[in-house]
Parts: sequence; structure tokens; C-alpha cells
Amino acid sequence: MAPSPRAEEAAVAAWKAAARAPIASATAGAATTSATRPATCATSATRWGDQFELMLPLDADSLMSGAEIVRLVRMMQAHPKIGILQSLVVGMPSASAFARIFQFGMRHGMRAYTMGQAWWVGDCGPFGAQCAGARAAVLCRVRPAPLCSAPPLGGHVLSHDQVEATLMRRAGYEVRVLPEEVGSWEENPPTMLEFARRDVRWCQGNMQYLKLPRPAGPLSDEPVSVAAGDFDVRWHSGLDADDRPLPVAAWQAQSVPEFPTGAAKALYVTYFIVVP
Repeated sequence: MAPSPRAEEAAVAAWKAAARAPIASATAGAATTSATRPATCATSATRWGDQFELMLPLDADSLMSGAEIVRLVRMMQAHPKIGILQSLVVGMPSASAFARIFQFGMRHGMRAYTMGQAWWVGDCGPFGAQCAGARAAVLCRVRPAPLCSAPPLGGHVLSHDQVEATLMRRAGYEVRVLPEEVGSWEENPPTMLEFARRDVRWCQGNMQYLKLPRPAGPLSDEPVSVAAGDFDVRWHSGLDADDRPLPVAAWQAQSVPEFPTGAAKALYVTYFIVVP
């Protein structure tokens, strides 16, 4: 169970008091409802985005080791063109049978998936809005504004992280993923009901992409991310978020020199043969 906000504030205060050198920090407490999370992120970026070079977003159930945080910071300091550096987040130990079964599958499949994704998308990777290093000032500039229409497809963009990754890339910064299971954890839904609620929330966030304005013009140096056909992947790659078949998306990507069109076509054929 995630600690209370007061317990977290007390832990941060104790950490700052024990530090040998003064530590400048700022925290923003988020409400427990998912609808307020984008608003809290936007408020934090606006209030403190220009005061820090880097920021580390965390969820209430996120956990990172000190060594992993330092490693992310050092990598971003060594490579100023990296705007977001996302770590690979794995599930924390759980007493729930459902969560343990889910984690078993994730631990066996996530390594290969993330490694392949990191190779495939290169510097146009995804952003999970937790357990990642980000350039605070740039993230403040590229954060998506609330949609004008009313919920469920309006208001704050629930899946704001993928939009921020897209705009960060279009601002000229790289979005990279570290495909290593080191030092980053999160809690997984303990029951099938909670898992379904999370998926519905994510689906709503993806559907909101239909209301987003299409970015002006494609990026000549941005390879097209080809994956399960989610709305966020197609919007990320500069394509219309409609129901276009993925082979058509690959055909459109032939104008991008770095995109492996031949490998993509072979992958589609293999998929349709293997998957019934």
C-alpha cells in the first residue's frame, strides 16, 4: 500500500535535514482520482518548471532506487539532447494472486518487448509519466492544454504522457527508453476489477487523441512507431488517429529514410500467419 502524503512529506523533510549540503526541492500532492493527475502535473510544471533542469515524475505507487535516479540524471547530463529518459518499470511484490500471475507474464514478456521497442522507435520512444527523467523547462512548454469539449473526450488529457513524448520529440529532443529491469517499480492492480478499471481509463485517454489537433507537418527524421495500432502510436508518428490498417501506415512511412519498410512488411505477414 502506498504511503500517505504526510508520511512522504515527513520522509522528504528528514532526508533534507540529514543531507550534508542544502537541497532545493519542491513537491506537489496529487489527489487520488485519476482525473486530477494531469492537472497536478500541469500545475507543477508551470510553477516549478523553470527552476530546475531536470524533473522526476512519480506516481503514488512508484518506487525508484537512489542508484537508478543518479544513473538517469548522469545520462541526461552527459547527453543534453535527451529530453525524456524512461526507465523500465516492473511490478512490486504483491500478496494478490491476480497481481502475481500478471507480473509473471510481464516479467517474461516485457524484457523482449521493451528491448525490441527501444530498437524499433529509437529516439522517438514512449513516456510513462513516472520513473523517468525529463527536462523540466521543455516539458513545461510542451505539455498538452485541456481540450475544449466536455468529458469523457474533453477536459484534461488523461493519457497526457504520450502526447508529451510526441511534443518533446517535435521540439528537437530525444525520447529514449532504458530496456533494463533495474531500480524502478510500481504496484499492479490487485484484482481483475481494478485491472479493468485501469484499462478503461487508459482507453478513455487514448480516445481523447481523436480530439487533439494533428501536429503541423511530418517529421522527416522521426521514424514511424509501428505497434498494435493504438491511437497514441499513430498520433505519435504524425499519422491521423483513425482506423487505418497498419500496412497502409507502413506504406505511408516509406518516405522516411530511416524506417525499415521491408522489415515492417515481413513482420505484418508473419503476424497474420502466426496469429489466428
